[in-house]
Amino acid sequence: MEMLNIQLIPKPPAWVKSYFDWHAIQREEFLNTTNATRTNTKCLIIICHRNQHCGGIADRLKSLPYYLRFAGQTNRLLFIKWEKFNLEDFMQPPQNGFDWRLPSFINITQVIDYQGSLIALMNDKDHELHDKQYLFLSTHLEHKHEKEFGFKQTQIESLHRVILKYFFEPADELQIQIKNTMDKLGLIHKNYVSAHYRSDDQSFHATHEALSNDVIDEKTEYEINNAIQCAVEKGNNMSMPCYFTSSNARNVKYVLQDSPFASNRNPPVKVIGIESQRIHSEHPGSNDYYEQQDHDPSELYPIFIDLWIMAYSKCVAFGNLGFGRLGARLTGGYCQINYLQNSCPAFF
Repeated sequence: MEMLNIQLIPKPPAWVKSYFDWHAIQREEFLNTTNATRTNTKCLIIICHRNQHCGGIADRLKSLPYYLRFAGQTNRLLFIKWEKFNLEDFMQPPQNGFDWRLPSFINITQVIDYQGSLIALMNDKDHELHDKQYLFLSTHLEHKHEKEFGFKQTQIESLHRVILKYFFEPADELQIQIKNTMDKLGLIHKNYVSAHYRSDDQSFHATHEALSNDVIDEKTEYEINNAIQCAVEKGNNMSMPCYFTSSNARNVKYVLQDSPFASNRNPPVKVIGIESQRIHSEHPGSNDYYEQQDHDPSELYPIFIDLWIMAYSKCVAFGNLGFGRLGARLTGGYCQINYLQNSCPAFF
């Protein structure tokens, strides 16, 4: 069987390219062999259980470089499985990309096998877990264990960009929603910039009316305005529109209706956004809630639409936590800026 012809930007380390090739060959053999011979193949399954803490989208995906390294060092096929809606409801492997989808014949356990140091486990060749065919680890690796790998920040930036571009593209139904949204807003691929402002998250219980009545403070106003200014400055083209989004719809409402960038104030740069509610992917957080309530993956579409609109933009400004940074990395480039670490020129 021929190796995959992988053209990745930025260029991945040799161990990543080797693992991608190995995984493609081994996965195909694993799927097309008998049950008796499948026992010779070991797998690392990164799982988000319904009744356990998984974190948000960025938390669930930020640890992939470390799990990829562990899988490569221990000769395991890497798979990803979410139970708080399926990851496949929102993302799919690109054509000729890395197929992380869990085969249907693998039964999921409700137990995480190990939550300690991956480096320690990798180096302990006699650990009993190395004999386990299906090793289940949480999507949410603790930061202290990530640091043990010794990757420099530039290496993590590069690794995460390679992995994200080769692992994920929007699922078909979501892609239709993204296109419709971009067409409605007049956004053209790589011809706009994005700014994401992270604030308090919303659950399934929140109401749009409750969000609309919230009033933001001066500090939040400054940070939001600075985020937009940083995105525009980084894009270096004030004729480009700026897509603004936030984890709380009240912030989008402020920008579109009351900020210096509101359209009725004739601002020097066009800022657009969507006031619809965003629900954090960690909610609801229990198995009972999923089974007792009638929920559909489309309830989380707004946050994935935000994520991919950032990914399709020229530059991304982000601040707290990982969602905006994830959008920046999905672009595949390095046109990004942390607005909390920069005071960008005001336009007013």
